[in-house]
Amino acid sequence: MSAAGLSSLTEKEKQKIWFDAQNTDIIPIIEQSPKGSNDNYSYPTSWKLGDPIEEMDMMLSFSTSPVIIPGVTTKKWVQNPVYSAGTEKQDTDLLLIIDTSGSMGAITDAKSNLHQAVLAAYGILKYFESRKNQIALLGFSDRITANVDWTKDYDSIREKLLLHGGGGTSFPIARIQSIIESSKNPLVTVIITDGEIQNTNQTIDYFKEYLTNGNKLFIFLQDRKSTIEHYKTLTNYGAKILKTLTANEMRDSVLNEVM
Repeated sequence: MSAAGLSSLTEKEKQKIWFDAQNTDIIPIIEQSPKGSNDNYSYPTSWKLGDPIEEMDMMLSFSTSPVIIPGVTTKKWVQNPVYSAGTEKQDTDLLLIIDTSGSMGAITDAKSNLHQAVLAAYGILKYFESRKNQIALLGFSDRITANVDWTKDYDSIREKLLLHGGGGTSFPIARIQSIIESSKNPLVTVIITDGEIQNTNQTIDYFKEYLTNGNKLFIFLQDRKSTIEHYKTLTNYGAKILKTLTANEMRDSVLNEVM
């Protein structure tokens, strides 16, 4: 670095230059969303022992059979969300959420999940910068480690992305909700994590509602274990759940999705 005339720069400034130079390829996360409407459709299915008793529809059950046999003739209604896309497109903003817990490793270790997550984030950032869209950033462990509201100051995002790992992993739902509600545009949320979060059920419930509003969700899981099973229900709502360890794998998986 000193030979290149950069000896006067801080360590963080050097890291920013290095990450920007390394990640020359843009990662083209979908940046437009169709204008449309949300709806639900209902269909009957069997009510089984263990289901909440208030979900059983007695009229529907008796219309099926006068003999009530739990799990056979007992019925309930299920609602599924449907998003009806229009033909007009809207630009979308990007909410970038990076796991900085201790299990993600150190940003200075090129083999660590955190290093690869930041590298990928720089590529995603470049794409939204090229579209002149707004970006918000949230880093989290068992606390919020980076917090940038909606902005087009892309250099400030790059600087805040230079995060250090440590602590546990608890998804900051309240802060995420606050950021999302402050946006006036459709959203793409990109989450990069090793998947070992403590409040998985609460996180999944929140993003089900988020997705039914026509927003997009990409979750990059830097884990080869069975963690993906926790998030599979979100794919029914349109989320993209992708197992990837490196920035190159993230880029390739995104290209496969959009091509």
